[in-house]
Amino acid sequence: MNKEQKLEEYRRLVEPIASHSQLNFDLVRHGWNNHTEMVNYYGMMLSEEEPVDLQKNIILACHFHDIGRLTEDSDPEHAKRGAEIAKKIIPIHFPEADIESICWAIANHNLKCAPNGREPIVMNFDKPNNVNGLIAEHLWDADRLDLYRLPRYRPIDKRKLNTKKARDFANSYAHTSAY
Repeated sequence: MNKEQKLEEYRRLVEPIASHSQLNFDLVRHGWNNHTEMVNYYGMMLSEEEPVDLQKNIILACHFHDIGRLTEDSDPEHAKRGAEIAKKIIPIHFPEADIESICWAIANHNLKCAPNGREPIVMNFDKPNNVNGLIAEHLWDADRLDLYRLPRYRPIDKRKLNTKKARDFANSYAHTSAY
């Protein structure tokens, strides 16, 4: 089985567990078939050069990142709620996962600025030593790339993206034509 097949098989294991862990099944703009699937797609595209184990953690972070959302509108606590839910569910089903890094990425993915007042990119955060920042970088970039679905976020502000690949892709024809 090649790398892509392994990751697709893993994604198929993760998807039903994460989708059934949502707090609100009635979401549309932040719902499963719209936003979460796009975030997962972007997460995989952005991390295609990374090792399989890291990509598996990115798949988990992307699928679980909005499970704590209660409303479509402003829900500033959804990330923290989602991280708490993920912390309980992921280890049961995926004991090999880097749960600390995944939950840190989920808990902080929706912040509008870093604690130091600068752009909300991983390098502007004081993250715990045991956290792999690459998981957060890929989740945050994937989530922000899908903001293009909302007209008020067009064009995507590239200063709020972590990776060169995301900055190069943002607002390109390949990106915008999906909307």
